[in-house]
Amino acid sequence: MSRYQDITFKLFLHSNDFEKSKIHFIKGGDIIRLKHTELDAYVTADKCYETKFSECYIRKYIGEYKEEEKHVDSLWEIEISNFKNRGNYCNIDDDERKLKLRHFTTGKLLMMHEIQKENGKKFLIPVLGGHVDDQNKKYRDIFDEKSFTEFKLTDVNQDKILENDHTYGIHIQGLFLAT
Repeated sequence: MSRYQDITFKLFLHSNDFEKSKIHFIKGGDIIRLKHTELDAYVTADKCYETKFSECYIRKYIGEYKEEEKHVDSLWEIEISNFKNRGNYCNIDDDERKLKLRHFTTGKLLMMHEIQKENGKKFLIPVLGGHVDDQNKKYRDIFDEKSFTEFKLTDVNQDKILENDHTYGIHIQGLFLAT
């Protein structure tokens, strides 16, 4: 993670339907991909069996099979935190419609987690979050500021509703998602 505001990601609506690919605005519940604009790679995560958090990373496939470029682990559901607004357009500046990114294959939320290295330095890294309720031994979401995702406009003339095939800075817990 970084405070650099110049690192951007292109948001793509995931769809095999040609008509849906013409959709301009993103709604709560839509499945999206986030592509790093400079590295030409997708924000990805997978299951981690050794710790309670799965680390997120940038994945770029280089190989002969073009189909492998878009892996299922790079799919995210965009959620509006206020359930009465689910299915509505994702407005960037609406406090009542705070946004979250839920990883499609694990069902966990993208959030920041602090780790401490052996040398004592602390870092915030993007992870798939949540916790296991010790009493019920079931996964529970963490619905707090750690899991809210802000999309920052990269163009002053850009619409304040998330748009398919547009570029944004991604901001979580005061830091911009970076490589």
